[in-house]
Amino acid sequence: MGKLGLPSAIEVRDKVEEIATNDDNAVNSVDKVTNEIDRQITRADSDTTLSKEGQELTKQQVEKTQTSIEQVQADASAAQDDVVTQNVMKRIAQQNTQIAGILGAMRTDGLKLKQSQDLANLNLTNISRSLDGQNQAHQKETVGQGFNNLRTASQARLF
Repeated sequence: MGKLGLPSAIEVRDKVEEIATNDDNAVNSVDKVTNEIDRQITRADSDTTLSKEGQELTKQQVEKTQTSIEQVQADASAAQDDVVTQNVMKRIAQQNTQIAGILGAMRTDGLKLKQSQDLANLNLTNISRSLDGQNQAHQKETVGQGFNNLRTASQARLF
């Protein structure tokens, strides 16, 4: 598990591939299993936002940010009315604290967005790999059909 509570997708995929290559099964379902692991990791990440608890946490974070913004605006208005320089400076310090909190929340949101995008890219890679496999199977089928046609034509010539 990584520091964010998610397993490393690359390490998991490598481990599954290592186990599967040592398997004597005629059918190798490495891609199917590793793609499912990637999907489960993505679901787990999505659950932090889309579950009831995740939605509640998101709502609380939005409300906290809104409160901070309102406080910054109130401090700015109050600073306009202050005539004592020390009071103005205190209000500016309060604003800076609130702004730092807002910026920290924005940075966290940006990192979460990047993580979600990385997981989406991982799943797109899986889709691409699956399509490549389907294309390869189709090409093998076409070549096989061509050989069958050649064999049939050769046998027809014998008669």
